[in-house]
Formats: sequence, structure tokens, C-alpha cells
Amino acid sequence: MNSKNRTPIIVGAVVVAILALAGVTLALSGGDDDAANDVADSGSLSADPVPTYSDNAEAFRPVEVAGDPLPAYDPASDPSADSAVGMAAPVVTGSDFDGNAMTLGGETTNATMLVFLAHWCPHCNAEVPRILEVNNNGGIPANLDVIGISTGADETRPNSPPYEWIADMGWLWPTMADNEQQAAIQANGGTVYPFLVILDADGTVIARTSGEMSVDDLTIWISDAMASIEASG
Repeated sequence: MNSKNRTPIIVGAVVVAILALAGVTLALSGGDDDAANDVADSGSLSADPVPTYSDNAEAFRPVEVAGDPLPAYDPASDPSADSAVGMAAPVVTGSDFDGNAMTLGGETTNATMLVFLAHWCPHCNAEVPRILEVNNNGGIPANLDVIGISTGADETRPNSPPYEWIADMGWLWPTMADNEQQAAIQANGGTVYPFLVILDADGTVIARTSGEMSVDDLTIWISDAMASIEASG
């Protein structure tokens, strides 16, 4: 993700256990259609060409996280009760598939929608065209940037490698490559794919959601988030 989460770090072995469990959840969630549907996937209108990648493209890139991870997102809960809303998102530094530096979070010129996607996830494959349709319909305002994040990459699963998949899908926006531990999505509290986060220009969480959304619902979700940013002024 300018279209199915993680509590603060606890010391010692508890951290290791929690992160390990999160990794299992992430690995399984996108492949379970029923679970993904139970938990409910842009920038401004753009004429930019679909990004292409070089012969040096890699599915995984190093990722560093500064700041506490956001609380794990519960897809079954009321989104309006998301405890991460109003929190500062951690700053995640990494790069695109070609190794060009990218940053998630922190101060930016515009609000940002982060879109976490897995190439093999059927729900991500269904949601990307909807995000593109929302964009084509003007549902992504000019003051909302979009960043995709390829996570959960697995060369044994469909549509590998992810950099070819994302280009084949017609994705229009910059895409960060998560590391093998899925640090970027876990830092933002993601537990399932697809996972979307909207941050304001200060890097504060405005809204999070996961799973498949219709074009209309996604348009409304984005509009409500942007209205909240404007209201807070």
C-alpha cells in the first residue's frame, strides 16, 4: 500500500512468541477464503505509466522500524473503535523491489493510504482492480498519496514474483518490498491481507481496514477518512 495488526513490544521471550504467532496468522489468512471474507482492498487520478522493474528486482528488501508497532487490527471489531486511530504510526524505512529508498509514516506533504498486498492472496487479487476503479472514478483525491506494500511473498505460491504480479495487475503507485519477517505490515498492526491504513500528513492513523471491499464501500471509507482529516484541520 500519495486498495485482510500489533500491540506494543513486550520484553523478552513474550515478544518472540507474539511475533511468531503473528507471522503464522499472516501466512494463513490470505489463503483462507472464508476467514478473509469474514473480516471484510489509488493516489490521485494519474496518467503515470505502470511501474516496471529492473533485472535486479527482488521480492524481499531490508526493512527497519522506528517507533512502537500499532495495536493488532481485529477484523471482526467495529472499525470506529479501532484503538490505533489517533496514534502515531511507526516510521518504516525500506525500498522498492529495485532497492530505491522508501519510507512509510512520519511527516509527509499529503495524507497517505498504505495498501498491504500479497501476490498469492485471492482477496488481494480481487481488490486491486477495485482500487484502480475507485481511482479511475475520481474516488482518490489529489491530496491522498498511495503506497503499495508487497508482503508475505512466497515463490512457491501463485503469481510469483510479486514485482511481476503487481505490474501485470496494472498497479499505478510506488510499492515497497516488505522483508521476509513481514516487519512492515506487522509494525502497522496488520493481521490479514489486504490491509489498508490511512495516515494524515503528520503520520497519525486516521483509519484502518482489511479484507475485500466493494468499490462503493472503499470510496466511502476513503471519503470519510479524508473528511476526518479536514475536520481536524
